[in-house]
Amino acid sequence: MEEKNKNTDDKVEQVLSFFDSPEELASSEIKLITNDPESILTGQELLTCKNAVLQEYSRNVPNADREWDKFQQKVIRRSSKRLFVIGGLSGIAASFLLVVMFGWLKQTNDMHNGLVVFKANSAEQQVVLQTTSGKELVLNDATSEQMSNTFGANIVKTGKNGLAYAANTKQLAAEMYTLTTPRGMDFEVVLADGTKVWLNAESKLEYPSHFSNKERTIKLHGEAYFEVAKDKEHPFIVQTNNLKTRVLGTQFNVSNYSTTNSHVTLIEGSVEVSNSKGRVTRIKPGEDAHLQQNGAFDVKEVDVDSYIYWKDGFFYFDNVSLVDIMQSLGRWYNVNIVFSNKAAMDYKMHYLCDRKGGIEHAITLLNRMKKVELKREGNTLYIR
Repeated sequence: MEEKNKNTDDKVEQVLSFFDSPEELASSEIKLITNDPESILTGQELLTCKNAVLQEYSRNVPNADREWDKFQQKVIRRSSKRLFVIGGLSGIAASFLLVVMFGWLKQTNDMHNGLVVFKANSAEQQVVLQTTSGKELVLNDATSEQMSNTFGANIVKTGKNGLAYAANTKQLAAEMYTLTTPRGMDFEVVLADGTKVWLNAESKLEYPSHFSNKERTIKLHGEAYFEVAKDKEHPFIVQTNNLKTRVLGTQFNVSNYSTTNSHVTLIEGSVEVSNSKGRVTRIKPGEDAHLQQNGAFDVKEVDVDSYIYWKDGFFYFDNVSLVDIMQSLGRWYNVNIVFSNKAAMDYKMHYLCDRKGGIEHAITLLNRMKKVELKREGNTLYIR
């Protein structure tokens, strides 16, 4: 029995080493682990345990003994017909498992037990234009010639961060385009009807090469500012996953990064906003319609500068919670945002900053307010 436990402990330690420091293992050791059914089962159970503790940790610091006992009982019940039972781990292996698991926790939750409100994305940040027919081009440094060769002469590049569609393309079949912006970059599009769209960072816009139906319909995920060309015969429709905004010709901002924080803000003219269940509200210039979780709209007057300045290259917040401000900074600069001082999340602040001036400039301005202390460590901003 002791020999069986020792073999199990050794196998668990091998799998833990594979998870914790794969770069320290020889290729032969990795191959041995990944080709062994018992090791694969062990890995699955360890990941289950890890996820359970992470979930508990998000609410409170876990009790290690309690979590380990719960895990043992769960695995024993589920593993009676398997090749071995992880519940039979010795105290040494169990302790080693908990040490490694809390190493994982340390990576997810910082050393100050702070709350992560935004996570950086390690993927390459690119502006990408795609069509339903499979054409695709990275626009970061694309030339007008590359645009023309890929999509045809009806699209022209306008500056580094812009493109426009020709108005006289109705003789061509309409094709759907998807424009995706990364973190830290915005983009301007002039649609075939003359409507101007400023697409904010980490957003996606779906639209046709030209409008041929009674309604001019586009889809948005993220945030965009619209200056809609007037056409009373053809209403302009902006659809998100939970909102529909209908206009004839006006200027407005739509923000829909998440289903729990959807806004339509009117600058001028008139818009009609409806939710996924058909509930409709109308807003006037200077008003913001915020979709609540119960499906109702909270309509109130706002400082519209907050919804205009971003397209001109500025962060502008008027009496906005610090957590919302920091999430915007995290999205633009692609950094982790961690609140060590959780009470500071609800601080209401006024903040104006040139967002293309660099992250250090943004941090300096916030620290000058003396309400909180921001400290940058690598790719993470801590708010204390």
